[in-house]
Amino acid sequence: MSSASRTCALHANHSAVAICCTCQIDICAACHHTNPLGYAICPGCKETLRAFEQTLFPWEQASFSRLPQTFFRTSANVLFKPFSFFTDLAFWTSFDKQKEGGFGRAIAFGLICTVFGMVITLFYQYLFVDDFLEIVRTTIQENDLPAEVNPDTLLTLLFLMIPLLGILAFLAHWFVLEMGLRLLGAQTKWSISGRVAAYSSAAYLAKILPPIGGYPIGYLVAIGFLIQLETTAIRVVYRLPAGKTFLVILLPFLITILVHQ
Repeated sequence: MSSASRTCALHANHSAVAICCTCQIDICAACHHTNPLGYAICPGCKETLRAFEQTLFPWEQASFSRLPQTFFRTSANVLFKPFSFFTDLAFWTSFDKQKEGGFGRAIAFGLICTVFGMVITLFYQYLFVDDFLEIVRTTIQENDLPAEVNPDTLLTLLFLMIPLLGILAFLAHWFVLEMGLRLLGAQTKWSISGRVAAYSSAAYLAKILPPIGGYPIGYLVAIGFLIQLETTAIRVVYRLPAGKTFLVILLPFLITILVHQ
């Protein structure tokens, strides 16, 4: 376009240098901004885009006081609108370089869900497995633990160890997912695969469902959710075909089953 023949819609005395790709108005250098795809936008459309971004992942952007509310909102979006959620994730992370770092909140989300799933699993085993304490006693004997370590003490220690085990399980899942993506040729970054692993961990919240008739309903539902979420995430974020997607999730899925037994 000719800067001599057109002027900025917001500054009449400034020559236009571009056209906003959203609202199509002429903008000068002072009004020139870009969207995540690199196209020119005006200040008004930039603010609209910023407000839109803040609705996508409130968990990562909310103030500390709103974290409980945004945690449940994010969990519901992941579990019940996975295609929409991970489509937004692909948009939010793939083009904006600022989103490659600063993903600690996302990792924290994954750790919370992972630890919760392990805690609730152990709790339900304690409540519903008739010989659970006997299993604990056998564990004491098989590992030659001191006699003063009684089943109640060991059970307490198991609960206290869960946060550490949860962290190790999540990090192993994340690492294997990243390596699988790289081996199969996906264009990935640790920040993106970390978010995929973290938000897919919302599946473990389904473990809140108690066993029915001896069947671990919550565990089975959680595994079903995990398969659905990671399959959707990999297909949407990385655009891998079904065969490669299956191979990517197979190994971390097997690790997850073993860890959360």
